[in-house]
Amino acid sequence: RDFDGASRVVVALDALGIGVALRDFGSAVSSLEQLRTLPAGTLTIAGPLVTALQGADDEVSAALLGAIVKYARSLGRVVVANGVENGVQAERLRELGCEFASGTAFGPSLPAAQVRDFLRAL
Repeated sequence: RDFDGASRVVVALDALGIGVALRDFGSAVSSLEQLRTLPAGTLTIAGPLVTALQGADDEVSAALLGAIVKYARSLGRVVVANGVENGVQAERLRELGCEFASGTAFGPSLPAAQVRDFLRAL
């Protein structure tokens, strides 16, 4: 609710070397104005927007995701797509200019204690 206060906190954290991400952009409460004015270095795109790729509104979803990625990158933000479930979605996101993604398409969710072993096995 206190957008100016939140911006000051993000700037202070950045000065300390702590990065902040706008999480789940595209969900009910996010706005393009917040993306433009809040000095967070990373934007994560909400999973439901990614899931819509390959659905009935595939082209509409691709256009929306492409616009979000292009806008965020023009502001110097790193963009991460959440909820990527398969290689087709990953490829579409890459084509739209999204360089980072997370989701089951890349591997299972793991407890922190198992991540090192998983990475060694790659």
